[in-house]
Amino acid sequence: MRVAIIQMKSISGDKAANFRLAEQLLQQAAGGGARFAVLPELWSTGFDLAQAVVCGESLQGETVAFLRHMAQSLSLEIGGGSFVEEKQGKYYNTSLAIGANGQIITKYRKVHLFSYDMAEDQYLSAGDQWVGYDSPVAALPVAMMICYDLRFPEFARNLALRGNRIFTVPACWPAIRIEEYRLFCRSRAAENRCFLLSANQCGDIYGGHSLIVSPFGQILAEADKENQVLMADLDFNLFADSRLFASFQDRRPLLDEIDNGLL
Repeated sequence: MRVAIIQMKSISGDKAANFRLAEQLLQQAAGGGARFAVLPELWSTGFDLAQAVVCGESLQGETVAFLRHMAQSLSLEIGGGSFVEEKQGKYYNTSLAIGANGQIITKYRKVHLFSYDMAEDQYLSAGDQWVGYDSPVAALPVAMMICYDLRFPEFARNLALRGNRIFTVPACWPAIRIEEYRLFCRSRAAENRCFLLSANQCGDIYGGHSLIVSPFGQILAEADKENQVLMADLDFNLFADSRLFASFQDRRPLLDEIDNGLL
């Protein structure tokens, strides 16, 4: 299956400009034969959270309508990056999976909010569910994460233990920590024997270098620091490769559990 990563520099608060750029890049992906595409985190508004909350919208809003239209018109399954979802006075960093028929398959609200220097937890509410779905295009279970979730290996492991074989990870990862991003993407893929597709924002403080990683942790494709459509062909026959042993059967769940009393 050919997949595409949409790496783009969003203009803070300018949805119209961001829609135009996303449309151009999604059309390029579909024209190149991609059947599945992933957008970055908060691509339609940028990561200026004060501005993003002002632009927050429901599932009936213009960002979701745009994604549904693009998916249907291009016959492309879309991991819709993320947008600020407003519901009953609360705001969430929400990612959608949208089928090639334009229908919403499922949604994931970011569980781990980045408090360190972005104060994401002061603007947004956290999700509280693992989310995976059966992809109509891939015919495999796909798990959804967002950016900072990469720093929590137990989160990805739980998604893998639930049978997911592909991770989608929209991101706004800063350039100053880009080597950690590359490390985490490869690690989460290899340790869980999953493909990982991560679309990062670029420009300003964001580091680009979006990645498509194999279940061996090999980088199949990597972007630079500019607006770009990154593509690769995923070979699902890898899951039958004898070298792709999974260590899950050797886990000691009693000792693997996190003892919060030690924190």
